[in-house]
Amino acid sequence: MKKVQKYFYCFLSILCLCILTFSLSGCSEIKDRIVGTSAGGGKPEGEAPKSDVSITTERTKQIGDVCELRTMSDNDFDTSTVRWKCIVQKAKLYDKPSDAGIDTSRIITSEYYKSLEMPVCIDASVAANSMMLLCDIEIENLNDFENLNITSLDLVSKDSKGEAQQVGLPNYFSHGGTEDAKYYDFTLTKGRKETVQVGWYIDPNDLDKDSLYLAIGLGNALKDQTSLATYVNLNL
Repeated sequence: MKKVQKYFYCFLSILCLCILTFSLSGCSEIKDRIVGTSAGGGKPEGEAPKSDVSITTERTKQIGDVCELRTMSDNDFDTSTVRWKCIVQKAKLYDKPSDAGIDTSRIITSEYYKSLEMPVCIDASVAANSMMLLCDIEIENLNDFENLNITSLDLVSKDSKGEAQQVGLPNYFSHGGTEDAKYYDFTLTKGRKETVQVGWYIDPNDLDKDSLYLAIGLGNALKDQTSLATYVNLNL
């Protein structure tokens, strides 16, 4: 009798285990159908939300307009707070930088995005003897975070789809650091404003001057799909 009871309890245990396994499997399949197998809640794996970098009328400013810049500090990753104000006061193309009367010894080698797949380096000596776009920009610090990297302002071209394409990194920054790693860094205490000059190498064979805009906050827009950039029409 005890032997029969032993077999019965073993059978009962196996039956319960099978029922539990089936139940868990069924829940998993239902969950997959409802929210998808990826963390995107039903979106196929590998299909990330696309950043909106369209240059629309609503997002376009003109020279002289006030633009708001939201940047992240070392301790605050919130991009919803306006930290800086920028006003593009002037934008002009020069056949070579010396025509603008700037200190050409401050021109550096930087990346130029001839194509998104293969950026090229434009040597400082080449940039110093080539066409350059110079922008005079007034920057005001509204927050306690005093450090701004000037590459938060991007030169972009408007493509055939009406979207912003980055042109490259600046070759010239009037207020930049002396060390290569800190060349683009800019320190400005809260409440102060300063007018700086930023210059980009321009290849007229690659770019239509009428397509050029200065993008404010493009980096945030590329990282955060809820953030939108502002585009200043340079009217060159």
